[in-house]
Amino acid sequence: MASCAGQVVIRHLRRAARPVDVVGSDAELLSAFVSGRDESAFSALVRRHGPMVYGVCRRVIGRHADAEDAFQATFLVLARKAASLVRRDLLANWLYGVAYRTALEARTRMLRRHAAEKQIDDFPHPAVDPAEDRSELVTLLDRELNRLADKYRVPVVLCELEGRSRKETARLLGIPEGTLSSRLAAARRMLASRFAQCGVAVSTAAVLSQMDASASVPARLVESTVRAATEHAAGAALAALTQGVLKSMLITKLKLAAVLVAVFGVTAGTLSYGVIASKIAAAPQDGKKADGEKPAPAKQPPLGAQKKTDLERLQGAWKVTDAKTDGPAPNKAKSMVFYFGKDKAYIGEADRIEAEFNLTIDAKVSPKQITIDLTRDARKDVRGDARMAGIYSLDGNRLTIAFPKANGGERPKDFEVTDTSVVLLLQHDPDAKMPDPKEGGDKIKIAMARTRSANNLKQILLAMHNYHSAVGEFPAAAIVDKNGKSLLSWRVSLLPYLEQDALYKAFKLDEAWDSNHNKKLLAQMPKVFGEKVPKTHYRAFVGDGAGFEGKKGLKLTDFTDGTSNTLLFVEAVDPVEWTEPEEFEYAEKKALPKLGGTPFENGFHIGMADGSVRFMSINSAEKTLRAIITRNGGEVLDP
Repeated sequence: MASCAGQVVIRHLRRAARPVDVVGSDAELLSAFVSGRDESAFSALVRRHGPMVYGVCRRVIGRHADAEDAFQATFLVLARKAASLVRRDLLANWLYGVAYRTALEARTRMLRRHAAEKQIDDFPHPAVDPAEDRSELVTLLDRELNRLADKYRVPVVLCELEGRSRKETARLLGIPEGTLSSRLAAARRMLASRFAQCGVAVSTAAVLSQMDASASVPARLVESTVRAATEHAAGAALAALTQGVLKSMLITKLKLAAVLVAVFGVTAGTLSYGVIASKIAAAPQDGKKADGEKPAPAKQPPLGAQKKTDLERLQGAWKVTDAKTDGPAPNKAKSMVFYFGKDKAYIGEADRIEAEFNLTIDAKVSPKQITIDLTRDARKDVRGDARMAGIYSLDGNRLTIAFPKANGGERPKDFEVTDTSVVLLLQHDPDAKMPDPKEGGDKIKIAMARTRSANNLKQILLAMHNYHSAVGEFPAAAIVDKNGKSLLSWRVSLLPYLEQDALYKAFKLDEAWDSNHNKKLLAQMPKVFGEKVPKTHYRAFVGDGAGFEGKKGLKLTDFTDGTSNTLLFVEAVDPVEWTEPEEFEYAEKKALPKLGGTPFENGFHIGMADGSVRFMSINSAEKTLRAIITRNGGEVLDP
């Protein structure tokens, strides 16, 4: 092995030999691509970040051919998700995470493929050419680097893997160079500690020196990647790999979003629109404190009275007065209220409850432990672990709770604020009493239905984009016969991309939806199309300028208003049989159909062409609705 110093010199020489980059920040280039599908902007991003992405793929997979597939799939995912990226200026960090996830997916597929070809039980790894062999050390580093919190991972990715100067990185992150240096040092210490736990006695610097992060990307690979992303020219295998990565990203996003929403009071994930809503009955206002007056100290029990347990002292409402995190606190954190019962915890704000949890505490250990996990009804809409394990300290009418910040995080060991925990400070509110969950029964059902419906639309939209990757265009509104007569809905066309291949093959595509044969399949409606088999509320607008038009499917390039400004599907009041090619006919002077209402109460979901789902008020202006329905009217929506 070459010396550490020699490897560092080689890495810097490679970086110095890179071609001159296109002018423009990542955020500017991404905006140009999102707004106008600018091929040159996307090409610049591929050339700028390609060496880092290619390095990750080669280290994880080890074979050039499969690494190239993972490289292309990573940028295809970027092309799909570009419009939804929040921190576009930190694209490198996002790409690193996607590249690592994609490389793992590609490696798994490679191993399965080779195992099937060889048909032997003791086949641990595919044959790898000596030139393609990889170091276990750098493989371990990628695994552990991917597990670091962004606070520490971003500096390593930018400085070590992309070769950016500390001055540039500090400016990008908005922190002093000294702080950046401290985070880099801390990241190296954490990585070294994890190496030691794995039985590897080597310094992080030595492992970093072996990482061929600036591996040269073949020009043909850059060109084919840009072409696949901008012209939708990906082959079947590449499209399948991209689909697998997008699906895994969606599942990860949905896993524990409900718990995070409940704790931080933000609107995202599976509980975007609130899981539970109920009116809180206020206690009598006698003796109400004046504004600014300090709450009275907790009353001491009379001499000889039995001391209350912590569970009894917790009963009632507790307002969050402060939320301490390793970064800016969520805007809504201080408006959150916890309501504790004997075995239940409710979390919400003001006069409504947003989530219901089972509650357990253990006051016999140090520090004392508190555990909340979503009730059985709420778990129906959450994949994976819905449990949060924290610690608490109760002092009179003041309560301190530390929860893990990350999904499935370990229980904090103390109340120190770290990158993996959040500390909440709460004050007892004697003027509020426990809510009665029964009061909000109907609203609970409506909110849960909204959550399920939003997730259904996300899966349908993902299938639409996977169809586009494979075919080069979205499906048409209907499957038609040789005379142009509509036979079956677009929903049938999507079945292979919703893991319903067998059902798709059961249809006779040259017969109408209500033929004797096809009508028997109505009862097999996939759950993603709704719960009222065989009818669905998810319908599309078809007509001149709409998201569906004519007898052929549309390409992404046909959405000149931008995919984030155009809808594909809406929740309609009147459902139709899911295989029936019955959609809303759209025309500029034709009245719009009734949308929203029961069972969605005050609004309805819309599925946008970029794959996002939004909730619109039932009172939305007709002008706004028409702007969203049309794909080339020149309107730009307010995000």
